[in-house]
Amino acid sequence: MRRHPIPVVAGCIMKQHPLRILLHKKNESKDEHGVLRNPELVGLWEFPGGIIEGSESPQLALEREIGEELGIIVSVGDLLEAEAMTFKDNKPYLILFYLCQTSYEPTPDGCCYFRSVDIPAIRQQVIPGDLLVIDKLIRRFG
Repeated sequence: MRRHPIPVVAGCIMKQHPLRILLHKKNESKDEHGVLRNPELVGLWEFPGGIIEGSESPQLALEREIGEELGIIVSVGDLLEAEAMTFKDNKPYLILFYLCQTSYEPTPDGCCYFRSVDIPAIRQQVIPGDLLVIDKLIRRFG
């Protein structure tokens, strides 16, 4: 079993007045060996992001991942939350959630902006762990 957690970054992209939080529908992500990682999460909503590669800073990794996944540029702000998680693959992950802003106006493909009133209806469709951060965003900015 892996001892050190896999470092992952996630971008909490928001638009305010009223608060809207961007979530991405998880697609089939494969590791460097072509193996589907955490298939139980495919089709669920999540914050966009991914694994930090090599000597990247978390901020640069997040800018790269969101650019690759969504095709948009973000400005990475403050660290909001850090969570240690283990999924069905039994690998430990350390997920760093950063506040982000974007000037990109249309909603990227595979994404949706959810208002705080939308969250109860989609709670069962959100990746575990992301709900805690969503609730924190709503308390802080909603």
